Amino acid sequence: MVSNSYVVFMIVYIDNNKYDITEFVDEHPGGSDVFKDGIDLTKEFNEVGHSKKAIKMLEQYLVKDSTEVSVEVPAKEHTENKNKEETKEEIDLDKVSIKEFFLHKFTQTKLSKLFTKEDKASMHKILGVFALLNYGYFFFDIGYSGCKGKMTLRKKNANLVFSIIPLAILSLSALMFHTPLKSNNVAMPREYQFHSILFAMRSILVILVIIIFGETTFTRVLTVAILFATMYTADMISFYFKDTSNKYGSKVTSLNFWSECPVVVRNIIRTIYVLAQLTFTSASFTADIELNIAALFVIQLTAFLLTLKRKNIVSTEGWHIGYMLQYLFVALLWHNKDNAYIYVLIGIVCYIVRVHLRVNKYMMWSIYTLIFALVTDKNITLLKVLPQLSLLSIVTYILNSKNEIFDKKRTLSCTTVSKNLKCKNYNCIHINVSHTFKYYPGQHFNLFFNSEKRPYTPIHISGQLAKFFIKNYENGKISPNICKYYYENGDVHVLGPFGNKYYDPEKDAFMMHNKEIANTKIIMFCCGTGITPFYSILTNLSKNTKYKCKLYASFKSKEDRFLVQDIPKEKAKKQCFYSKAGTRLTKEKTENILMKNKTSVVLVCGTNSYNELIRSCCINNKQSYYIW
Repeated sequence: MVSNSYVVFMIVYIDNNKYDITEFVDEHPGGSDVFKDGIDLTKEFNEVGHSKKAIKMLEQYLVKDSTEVSVEVPAKEHTENKNKEETKEEIDLDKVSIKEFFLHKFTQTKLSKLFTKEDKASMHKILGVFALLNYGYFFFDIGYSGCKGKMTLRKKNANLVFSIIPLAILSLSALMFHTPLKSNNVAMPREYQFHSILFAMRSILVILVIIIFGETTFTRVLTVAILFATMYTADMISFYFKDTSNKYGSKVTSLNFWSECPVVVRNIIRTIYVLAQLTFTSASFTADIELNIAALFVIQLTAFLLTLKRKNIVSTEGWHIGYMLQYLFVALLWHNKDNAYIYVLIGIVCYIVRVHLRVNKYMMWSIYTLIFALVTDKNITLLKVLPQLSLLSIVTYILNSKNEIFDKKRTLSCTTVSKNLKCKNYNCIHINVSHTFKYYPGQHFNLFFNSEKRPYTPIHISGQLAKFFIKNYENGKISPNICKYYYENGDVHVLGPFGNKYYDPEKDAFMMHNKEIANTKIIMFCCGTGITPFYSILTNLSKNTKYKCKLYASFKSKEDRFLVQDIPKEKAKKQCFYSKAGTRLTKEKTENILMKNKTSVVLVCGTNSYNELIRSCCINNKQSYYIW
């Protein structure tokens, strides 16, 4: 990205067109690291095979810059004839084979997104199909054997090893796919990808150890060593590959929820996720082949569900439902197993110790290892528990020397709503933004409702707290949902700030595309919530500002008027227009205002029709203008 003393830009070129994708890079499913400012991405864009929706999306980021070198464009008549010829070729069925026809139809489906340039031989897909068949037979065996968590149809011998090896290759083959370093609520970040592969290898390694050495004390000791080595390796992965903007790293519990999900339900779901993971981990100390295959199933299916979510094949809600159902499925097939419910209780105890008492995970699992050895081995001796005692002593010494026996209290690492106050047909929403940012008055944030977004300018910024004034349009697509579903204490998806039109209080400068406006006379036209960027600017003008500002604000009625009365008179001369009172801002009134202020620069923020009204008047009057 281009960085300067003001804001950051990401400009790319595709098919000789210039695109400013600054606001999109953090939303891109492939991550922001695939972009580099100023380069031509035509080849890369076409190789990926983007959907019609993605191609259509480019239009909103197109930059129409007259200073750019013009590109030779085919004559209109020639282009139209070419399009007609292409259309004819597409519908000429005599020239299309059945294979090509069905292949074309398949490319229009969402499932076609699973076939990518990284896996041209579809090896990953073939291994995935084998895995599903393998797991299908495995769970059939568990169910057929009485839902006791034991296989009776499949023997624990070399044949089982050969059936496990393709599952290991499946996880390792995921490395061929590009994953972003930065988490963006869409794609699987690299940290999570490496964690997924690591924990899959853990289960496979434990299975191989059990098959080779049998269910012995040595096997249990080796299993414990594998479990702790995995924990440490996972921490190293987080250290080197964690998104620096994500304080606690990428975890299943940090994934976003669908916007309509109530806060209490989100908290319950997160608790269930943590309980399920702790229960699985505690049960892994038993050195049980079937349990590790089940854990491997959950790990690999979760990664597949994240891929489906990234490709927009399943929704965020669908992902959470799928993730919970796989745990429920495993629980149902293990419900007749001896001591199954004891491990659930152990998971609950571990949850209290880990989450509420904040005991360090190495300390907790070291204590658990010792207790597990004492409880499960009837012929226990000091010699048998010596490895566990040694482990506990070493872990205690290391953690105590670092003062890390107890973890520090965690603060929220996600963007949350602190207040959502309703007043008339507006909502004042206070949002604590998790990422650090530099804000200039007049810039905006993108507020998301599921996959839809809308830009809003905050009326006030204090540290990480941003206050937004949002009108609740009854027939609106996004604003009513934001006003309704931005629950207090709920996490939300917010990106920004963005915008190359703003005011820099330190330099006392109006900036347009990072160039200072030389003219010190400013006229601001706005309607409805379009007042927010101008309110933000006017209330943050330097004390001895060089600018002389005039504000012309339009509202439906005096009752609908807001913010304009809070702007100090010394900051700007103000005049309001009300459509219901018959004092609407007309073309004639606009032209009269411009005639009286011929040397002023015009700033406009409103609806498309309102902006067009002001724009046409500025053009007629040969006056400089900028549309927010």
